[in-house]
Amino acid sequence: HLDTLLESDFCAAVMVPMSGQPVVGVTLTAVELRVCVRALLEAVAQLHERGVRHVDIHPGNVLRDGDGFALVDYD
Repeated sequence: HLDTLLESDFCAAVMVPMSGQPVVGVTLTAVELRVCVRALLEAVAQLHERGVRHVDIHPGNVLRDGDGFALVDYD
């Protein structure tokens, strides 16, 4: 989840702390892949709703924490 602070000359994004590992080189089951893709689509939608865009989506910027996934490293 993401909270944002927008001022006329300043923007900050605050994420919930995650302790997961990047999904680089990780094999996901079909179910895990669906969960991951859904989480990424929801994350990108939240970013876009706030006028923030992610320009570097790749497995190194996707963290797996237990059964969940999170998109990190966005501008």
